[in-house]
Amino acid sequence: MEWQILESQRYLEIMQRLQVGTIVGKVLDFRENQDPGKTPLHDYGLLKDAKKVLERLEKAIFTQEKVVVYGDYDCDGIMATSILVSAFERRHLKVGFHIPNRFVDGYGLSVARVRQMHEKGYTLIITVDNGISAFEACEEAKRLGMDVIITDHHEIGSKLPEAYAILHTGLSPDYPFKGISGGFLACKLGCALIGSQDAYFHCLAAISTISDVMPMVDENRTLVKCALSVMQEKRYLNFELLLGENQRYSTTSIGFTLVPKINSIGRLVDGLNPSKCVTYFRHAIAHDAKEREFKMQFASLATKINQSRQKLTTSQYALATTNMNTDEDVLFCYDKDFHEGLIGLVAGKLTKTYYRPSFVMHLDEEKGILKGSARSIAGINLYDLLKKNKDDLLVYGGHELAGGFSLELAKLNDFETHVKAYIDDIRTPDLFVEKSHAILLEDRDISLENVRGLEALQPFGQGNEEPTFAMRLSHPIKIETLSDKKHLKLTFELSHARLSCLWFNHGEVYNQISQQQHFELFGQISINQFRNFENIQLILQDLR
Repeated sequence: MEWQILESQRYLEIMQRLQVGTIVGKVLDFRENQDPGKTPLHDYGLLKDAKKVLERLEKAIFTQEKVVVYGDYDCDGIMATSILVSAFERRHLKVGFHIPNRFVDGYGLSVARVRQMHEKGYTLIITVDNGISAFEACEEAKRLGMDVIITDHHEIGSKLPEAYAILHTGLSPDYPFKGISGGFLACKLGCALIGSQDAYFHCLAAISTISDVMPMVDENRTLVKCALSVMQEKRYLNFELLLGENQRYSTTSIGFTLVPKINSIGRLVDGLNPSKCVTYFRHAIAHDAKEREFKMQFASLATKINQSRQKLTTSQYALATTNMNTDEDVLFCYDKDFHEGLIGLVAGKLTKTYYRPSFVMHLDEEKGILKGSARSIAGINLYDLLKKNKDDLLVYGGHELAGGFSLELAKLNDFETHVKAYIDDIRTPDLFVEKSHAILLEDRDISLENVRGLEALQPFGQGNEEPTFAMRLSHPIKIETLSDKKHLKLTFELSHARLSCLWFNHGEVYNQISQQQHFELFGQISINQFRNFENIQLILQDLR
């Protein structure tokens, strides 16, 4: 890790202008948007086709038409589906819904599912979190006399499907912010359909925003900040059961505790039908004892499935590192034993560990087909890489840092060669050097009041990252290990507070630093509460 330490020169002026503390002033000195205030939620009516969609849905409600909502198997798609199903229910129209099976249906609306829905008598399909590339499915629906309304947020290609209407921020020149999730887009439509803003819909949309790692800026930040406050106050049963007791609602607890349990159901479909997720989330509360019992059983099973997913991911990662040369500039591995639903997680872990682009593939031996997931690093645009090598691939998709693809096993060597050639063409001397920035803090900056001021910048996420700080401190009053020498802890007595520095899973460096007196520390600062006692802690990322 290579650190660039940033020293603020303008924090005093920012403090006076915005009436903030020194830590917030120093953070804002390095951010384009220096006003931590709220952006209002943008109006549904600014979306292209907004009026056309609502009029079509009002007609469907009036005539009690057979409508089906077609979602996706990830958390964003499940939240989006739950919102629209609930909105129609409030308008007294019971609609069908389908969450595709990752291994049977694949991603997105398919011709086979369109035909099946037609046979069941559906005349209107609404896609959520998918559809912008469903060309053949939309053509088939049109041939069968069915209307398709697409609501999606994924990248738009060179042409559009022949749908009745499309809601997409990228097609809406009047819509001021483009980076919203499928769930947030469905929330806007759902609120327009019921004629009012809805706190529970906002909570589901916020979860989808966190799960899809959408930019935590503009209206996304407003949505998530308000929704977390609502969740903390309302304590909805659906979220309480999945988070566990006494959890504080935050982007961290949602992103690392609740979201993985929902995503694991789509990854390991053996244990629970993903469509049950919609049944679980569409009602904010349990209306009777039977529904409450269902919710409790669902949450318990989701927790068990996620535990299985965690164990399986660990073993799959071990398999991946056994089968690859981790010294290469690009990491490739494939195996018939890789689980199709986990290859993305394994690729992500490889890239995080080795700071290299990684391609992990499941081999279907019978068909001779590899289905892969890839993750990348800053400076290597994965979508552009896949697009430029599309002749090697059967299908591909994704964005700058993550993507999916499939190819014939016979084409793998060519694909590897072309990927390496692409990277050679864009190579720079520091391409594979992981770089991070840290804002320098002084001893006198550290106080409960100053650290608490960082709450004004929350929620953190992409585009509004939690700041990393650097501190140069000397003479710790204590250096120790915790949890049977697994973790390292340093304690410093500062001018206005005591600072605890925790370095998880680095207890092994204790002997190296136990006699060291001067330290350069890098990490994220927060207030830890335990038994009504508050103390300031720095969660370390590095130490020198």
